[in-house]
This record gives sequence, structure tokens and C-alpha cells, in this order.
Amino acid sequence: MDGKMSIEIGGTDNWMYCGEKREENEFVFNTGFYIQTTRNAQRSFKVTGQEYSLKTYADIPSGQSEEFSELIWLRASYILEETGLTNE
Repeated sequence: MDGKMSIEIGGTDNWMYCGEKREENEFVFNTGFYIQTTRNAQRSFKVTGQEYSLKTYADIPSGQSEEFSELIWLRASYILEETGLTNE
């Protein structure tokens, strides 16, 4: 086992990498959040979303055939660590 974790995308049998085990008790979970805005003469369209293992803004899916005019994105890595402490 290589310690990498993937999730299945919507029951399609397609898998996306989302993190990996770094040490015996530590898992790093990679994700990104974004807001894209597309504006033209007729309308303004805003999309918010979240993607696993988002490395660059080019990896953000576009729901429009046209390019977005504004993008805000946050890339985050969460470290989940087992401490061995119990609440007894």
C-alpha cells in the first residue's frame, strides 16, 4: 500500500486523489475552495465550489463555455492526526 487516498466521483468508477498518509498516525487531506464570476453585457454568473487536490486554478472546472472574469480560490491541506488520547 502506498498510503495515498482517493475518492470515487459520483458513482462513476472514476477516482480522484485527495490525500495521503505521511506517518503512522498522520493523514494529509488536500482540498480547494473557489468562487468564479463570469460577466458579459447580458448577465453576471457566479459559481462556488470545492475540489479535492486542487493544485492550480487551471484545475478548477468551468461550467461555462466562456472564460471566467474573476476568480477567488483557497488551497488548503488539513493534517488529521491521531493523538491516542481518550475521553474516559
